Amino acid sequence: MRWGLAILVAISVAFASPLSGYIDKQDYVVGEDIIFAGTVASTSAETVNATITNSTGLVTYSEVTSDGGSSNKFSGTIAANFQPGPYTLTLSTTTDSISFNFSVIIERVEFHAITINATKGAVFVNTSSTISDPDLVALSKSGTVHYGNATLGGKLYHFALIDQGAAGRYDTVYVDDDANFSLYSNQEDNGTQPLLEKIIELWKPFQGYTLIDAGEGGDYLLFAGLREKPPAVNENATFLVAARTAGLLGN
Repeated sequence: MRWGLAILVAISVAFASPLSGYIDKQDYVVGEDIIFAGTVASTSAETVNATITNSTGLVTYSEVTSDGGSSNKFSGTIAANFQPGPYTLTLSTTTDSISFNFSVIIERVEFHAITINATKGAVFVNTSSTISDPDLVALSKSGTVHYGNATLGGKLYHFALIDQGAAGRYDTVYVDDDANFSLYSNQEDNGTQPLLEKIIELWKPFQGYTLIDAGEGGDYLLFAGLREKPPAVNENATFLVAARTAGLLGN
């Protein structure tokens, strides 16, 4: 039996003859798919067994069939619906086997750092409140529309988050110059601050700021004034560092 090695971007790879393969990660959040793939050094289609074990024994089992031919590839997925902890995935044929160690975790925390304009900084918008604007509610799968407002560039803007794709997954951000969005009429809009209802996209500029994150549950937005160019050598730079565990636009 041979053991997989962790190389480059945390992809475990093992090379053998006649069996070689890899898994796509070193750790998986509970419920994520474990993706495995490889090749068999023959031209005949072969059954490849995928067995997951831990310290107590067998956890789950699956099998796939290689394509056959000169490439003779195989691939498959197993959902990591296991208790957090260390596991081993073994791929085997009738003549060979290779193994990969991995872990199942409760959540994965990712850290993201970007350089921002020190004068503008970052603006957090609390959108945990809700509104009952009929035009927005009609677009919402759950019937709940989240709302918040914030001042960007000296002007007050109003934001609504809508779960247009799937209930509870807030994937669309609308902005208006007042709290009455009325998507199909501009009669209520503020003539001194003309901004008709529009959708804001992630990482697109808006009034000198950029929407860099939004809570999938609809409870916040995060804007930042990004630098127009990278800092020069020996120049001071201001960074925004965010930690998140999941997210549609981010979380």
